[in-house]
Amino acid sequence: MDVATAALTEAAGEGQFGLRGRAVISRQQRQLLETVYTRNPRPSTADLDRVAAQLTGVPRRVVRVWFQNKRARDRRRGRRSPSESSTSSGKTPVTLLFSNINYYVIRFKDCLLNRVRTIPQ
Repeated sequence: MDVATAALTEAAGEGQFGLRGRAVISRQQRQLLETVYTRNPRPSTADLDRVAAQLTGVPRRVVRVWFQNKRARDRRRGRRSPSESSTSSGKTPVTLLFSNINYYVIRFKDCLLNRVRTIPQ
């Protein structure tokens, strides 16, 4: 087995000791992945299969993990993908919900402690 075949075997599957190798993605393959990601950062299983078929020699699992890692990198860097767009204030609906709940809990505690006579609307 030559070095190139050994590298592909190790990248695609399990190596000598049952450990998975790191997949190597070429520049052209990465450009295709980036293009698909800008259109849809959360592709369906069928979309992942189509992308893997276009990327000759790259298993679907590698494509799926690439998308997961890309989303994680974007979150860490503060970038938001189109599917993760939030409200105009920059807060997600869950954050807004909890901030509203927190506001009313504080107001209710104030009422209980007779700091405020009525709960403001």
